[in-house]
Amino acid sequence: MADLEGNTIPGPSFSEKAYVVPDELLARTAGHDQIGVTLLTGFDFAIGTPLGQVTASGKWVPYTTDAANGVGSDTCHGFLRQAVDTTSTGDVQGNMVIAGSVSYAKCLAAAATAPTSAQATLDAAVVDLGATADVLLDTIRI
Repeated sequence: MADLEGNTIPGPSFSEKAYVVPDELLARTAGHDQIGVTLLTGFDFAIGTPLGQVTASGKWVPYTTDAANGVGSDTCHGFLRQAVDTTSTGDVQGNMVIAGSVSYAKCLAAAATAPTSAQATLDAAVVDLGATADVLLDTIRI
């Protein structure tokens, strides 16, 4: 039989290819909801970026506590599931997690791009969402 992809089961001593685990925001894959969003041009979104929606355009930007990215960006609605760079590509589609468990550490790192402290921004986002954060379990439950 030809040696085709899928004919072998990767194992510690058998696989010749390195398996790379994709960067994932979800802490658990069960019980999550996400929606598609249009991300506004001009931002480099990291995985786990808290998102706010600009009222005038309906497009999504990084959440800030002071609406620095436009009216409406001071209300958090969820976290971006994958990293997206819109600095030179124009508006791009992305997925926002609106319910479920996400990685606290990844959301904290993404919040570091906010004008205020990362911790203060993430704490405010968690409050906006009515979520609970557990640093020990590295989860935010939306």
